[in-house]
Amino acid sequence: MFFSAYAAASNTKIRPKLTLTTGQVKFNNFKTHSRIFNELCFYQYVPEAQRMHTLTGVNIGMEIPLKLPYVRSLELGLGYYNFNKHLVEGRLIQGIDRLSASSYDYHYRVKSQQLMLESKLFLQIHHSILPYAIAGLGNACGRTFTLLPQQSCVLELDITGLVDSFAPNPRDHLFVCLPGCPSCCNGTFYPLNISREIPPFSMLVSLTVTPKTGTLTVGERQQFTATAAYSDGSIIDVTSLANWSSSNASVAIIDANSGLATATGAGMFQASATFGDLRASSQNFVVTQVPAILVSLRIEPTQGFMTLGDSQPFQAIATYSNGTTLDVTSASVWSSSNENVATMNINTGVATAINTGQFVATAVFGNQTASSNIFTVRAQIAYITNFGDNSISQCQIASNGILQNCTKSFGYSQPEGVVLTANAKTAYISQNSASQPIRLCSVNNITGMIQNCTNSGYLSPPSSPQGITINKANTVLYASNFTNVIRSCAINPGNGTLNCTSVNVNGRTTGVALNDTNEYAYFSDFENNVVLRCLINQNSGGLQNCINSNASNVSSSDGIGINNNYLYIGSSTGNRITKCNIIAETGLVENCVDSGAGAVFSRPQNIAFTFNKNFAYVPNRSNNTISYCAVSSVDGSLSNCVLALGANSGLSEPTAMLFK
Repeated sequence: MFFSAYAAASNTKIRPKLTLTTGQVKFNNFKTHSRIFNELCFYQYVPEAQRMHTLTGVNIGMEIPLKLPYVRSLELGLGYYNFNKHLVEGRLIQGIDRLSASSYDYHYRVKSQQLMLESKLFLQIHHSILPYAIAGLGNACGRTFTLLPQQSCVLELDITGLVDSFAPNPRDHLFVCLPGCPSCCNGTFYPLNISREIPPFSMLVSLTVTPKTGTLTVGERQQFTATAAYSDGSIIDVTSLANWSSSNASVAIIDANSGLATATGAGMFQASATFGDLRASSQNFVVTQVPAILVSLRIEPTQGFMTLGDSQPFQAIATYSNGTTLDVTSASVWSSSNENVATMNINTGVATAINTGQFVATAVFGNQTASSNIFTVRAQIAYITNFGDNSISQCQIASNGILQNCTKSFGYSQPEGVVLTANAKTAYISQNSASQPIRLCSVNNITGMIQNCTNSGYLSPPSSPQGITINKANTVLYASNFTNVIRSCAINPGNGTLNCTSVNVNGRTTGVALNDTNEYAYFSDFENNVVLRCLINQNSGGLQNCINSNASNVSSSDGIGINNNYLYIGSSTGNRITKCNIIAETGLVENCVDSGAGAVFSRPQNIAFTFNKNFAYVPNRSNNTISYCAVSSVDGSLSNCVLALGANSGLSEPTAMLFK
C-alpha cells in the first residue's frame, strides 16, 4: 500500500504533471539467472521472506485527457524509485546484473472518482529510472443516484477547463441515470450548450451581425448571423447563443433565439444581437408590400454649396412600383466623386468638406443608382464684428491663412460678438443695444452674407451682452454681459428665438467659450482679472456652480478661446495671450503661461481657431488688425504670428471673429 500526491502546471488539454509517491511494498521469494558477456553469472536473489520494504519515488510526465468510453486519461513519463537494500547471493564471474521486472498496480483518484491502472517497466532492485504509464478509468456517467417516487433534485455542475463540441455526440452531453436501471446505459442525454472550443483566457472583443442590409417583402423571412471575434484571433458563429431583437416589431419580428426575421409590414427595421457584454446591429432593411418593385432612386439635396470643414447629410429616397416611397439613406451605399474635396461616410451619406473644389454624391440601393448635381466647396468665411463703425466684415481665407476679399454689412449697434448655428442658416449678433441686445439673423446659403436680422427675444435689462457662443447640439446660446450676470438661453427649434436664464456673478464678463465636451463654460471677468468656470447641466443646458477657474497671469481680459484642452486668455494690459491647461476631471485650469507668441498683439479680443485647430486668429482692437498664429500640436503654444488682415483693411475696433 502506498500514497501519492500530484500537482499539474496548467489547465490545458495536455498538461505536465509531477507526482510524489511513498509507501510499503512486499516481495515474494524467487530465483533468477542471467548471462553476462557470454559468461554465466549464477546468483540468487533472496529477499527477507514476505518482509515489507519502503518505496519512495517521483514521477515527471504528461497527462492527456481522452474521450474513450471508459478510459478518460493517459499519463506517460519517467519515474525514479528507491527501495531499501536487499540481500543478493551467488557466484560472481563478471559484474552483477540487477534484477529487472515489470510492475503493475492500481490506485483510486478520489476527486475525479477514477480507477488508475499503472505499469512500471523494467523496475530494478534498489533504485532506478524507468518509464511508466497510467490509464485512468472512469464511470461513463459519473456518480449515480436513485430518486424515489415524488422526489426531485437539482444537479449543479461546475465545468472548468476546455470543452469541445464541434460535432455533438453523447460524450458532449450530460448523462443522467434513471432509477431502477442496473447501469447508466438506459439514461437520458441532456445536451450541453457549447458552441466550440474557446481558449480559457481568450476575451470577446467584437460582435458582427450579417447580412448588413437588404430588401424584403411582407411575409418573407431573413436569417441573420452573429459572429464573435476573440482576442486570440478566433472567429465563432454565436447565432444560436445570442439574444435577438428587432428595432421595429411592426415591420419585422425576430426569433430571440435563432435570429430568424419575418417581415410583417412595410417600412424599415434593424436586427440586433446581444452576446456577452456586446451588442451589434445590422443597417436598415427595407420591407415592401407584395408585389412592389424598386423602380427609381433619387438623392436630396440635389446641389448646393459647402464651406470648408462643414458636413452635409444626403438623403436617398426609393420609389416602388406601387407608388410607395421610402427613405433608404442608411440602407444605401454612398460615395463621393472627389474624395480630395469631400469625404463620404459609406453608411450614413454624410459628406465632409476637406478642400475647396467640386464633387458629386452617389447612392446605390438595390439595382438603382442615383447621383446629385455638382456641390461646390468654398473657402472658409471669417465673420468679424466691428464695434467702431457698427458693421460686420465678411472675408475669405486664402490657402496661406491671409484674409481677403472682405465685404461689410451695416445696420448693427456696436456689435460685440457673432455666432452661427451648425447648419450655417442662422446667425446671432450681440450688440450694445437696449432694445435688441442680441439679434437673430438668417444667412444666405450661397454668399454666406448675414441678413434679415430681427429681435431674438433676449431681454433687457440687463443689457450689454458681450461674447456669445452656442453648444454643439445647437440648443443653448451662452452670453457674457458687461453687467453682473451671465446667461444661458434655450433656442427655440422652430424660429430660433431665445428664452434666457440669468446667473448672478460678481464681475463684468467679456468673453465666453465652451470646452470640447460641452461640460464647462468659461467667462473672462474683465473687472476682477479672473476666468470663471461654470458647470453645464447636461439636461437643461443651464449654468451652475460658477467658480474661479484658477487662471493666473490674467490682466483686464477682453476675450478668451478654447482649442483642444487649452484655454487662451487675451489680456489688454500687457497685450499678451495666456495659455492654460484644462483639467478634464474638474474643468479648472493650471500651468498658465505666456502663449509664446510674444508681444505682437494690441488689446487682443476673443481668440478664434480654424476648423482643423492648427491656426489661431486674434482681433486686435486697438490697431484694427487681425493676427494669425500657428498652434503647436504638442503643447498648444502660439508661434510665427503675422497679420492676416492689416490696418488698412477697413476694420474698426474688431471685437470678435468666427469661422464658417
